[in-house]
Amino acid sequence: MEESKDIKIKKTFRTIYKVITTILVSLLVIISLLFLFFIVHTTVSNKRGTYPKVGLYTIISPSMEPKIKQYDVVLVVKSKNLKIGDVITFYSTESFYRNTPITHRIVSINEDGTYIVKGDANVSVDNENVNSKNIIGKVMLRIPAAGKIQFFLASKNGWLIAVIIPGIIIIIYDIYKLIKIISYKKRLKKIENKHGNI
Repeated sequence: MEESKDIKIKKTFRTIYKVITTILVSLLVIISLLFLFFIVHTTVSNKRGTYPKVGLYTIISPSMEPKIKQYDVVLVVKSKNLKIGDVITFYSTESFYRNTPITHRIVSINEDGTYIVKGDANVSVDNENVNSKNIIGKVMLRIPAAGKIQFFLASKNGWLIAVIIPGIIIIIYDIYKLIKIISYKKRLKKIENKHGNI
């Protein structure tokens, strides 16, 4: 009776381990494929001298709070039909920003087709009028705090925890399974030898 309980516990542990491992590996594959897509898409767009049609951008300032918080990641899609109230990501012509993408809201449209933008948390509108040629696209989706994960994974400790440690755990478990198989084969051989000698 005790043996069957022990076997049930082991089977449950194996099942849980397999489910967790499958989920983790699947997530890593999906995330890797998405990052690969965005990297390739951005590289190809840059070579053509255009902005990517779809991109992910990390918010590094609190200027759009409370709607979009610092370290949120926004999904930006190229859009021609922009209107007042849309949140856009663009490159500023001011040297202070040094080619850093800015994400602000359109508050007005000038007669020449340029846009007056403002961060929701800012007191006043931006100093510059945004030209459509500098607009990357419209914010379509916000992924809360995903930028923190990005910064963490970019660090040495993040890389260690996210990739190396799970890899070591999988290798250790595989070695454990291999030892169990070898042990089982040895026992089976002893039983066969014992029966052969009778």
